[in-house]
Amino acid sequence: GNAEAYYLLGAINLRLKKPEEALPHLERAIALNPRFAGAYLLRAHAVLNIHLKSGSGDSVSEKIETAAADIEAFINLS
Repeated sequence: GNAEAYYLLGAINLRLKKPEEALPHLERAIALNPRFAGAYLLRAHAVLNIHLKSGSGDSVSEKIETAAADIEAFINLS
């Protein structure tokens, strides 16, 4: 698979305000290329948007930790 193609599918879904649909594409992009900095940043964006859309208080700290780890990976890979 092509990591860039999955990244673009994720980006398009985020643009369409469909973070739930974006997330699996971004996870696939990262699995195919663990050094793909931009995919980590968009995955953080998707995870946080999913949380905000759900309005659920469940596992808030886990989602924030995931997003923070993705942002840190982006910084380290850039």
